[in-house]
Amino acid sequence: MIVAFGPWFVKPWTDGAWLYRRDITTLFAMQTQEQVTTIEEIRNTIALNLKKFRSERGIAQEKLALIAGVDRTMVSKIERQLTNPSIETLLKLANVLDVRVSDLLS
Repeated sequence: MIVAFGPWFVKPWTDGAWLYRRDITTLFAMQTQEQVTTIEEIRNTIALNLKKFRSERGIAQEKLALIAGVDRTMVSKIERQLTNPSIETLLKLANVLDVRVSDLLS
């Protein structure tokens, strides 16, 4: 993006139209008003979704861990929101539960 400080306009990166500086300020303000997600909220979402998918399929924590190839305490810790699972762990659990990783995160 090219910013011109004198004439108070900027040239955007895509369509060739000119935007005024106040428009850019508005865009940045909108960007900062996005909802901030905390790690606790992410842990809670993963925990609730993991419990839901696991119970829908009637799989015990220990059996899920055994099939997924993760430590049995890991599933318990994830569901109790005590740990941050790695992407690899989430992928293993999602594959066993036949869901996408994004389903565990949303």
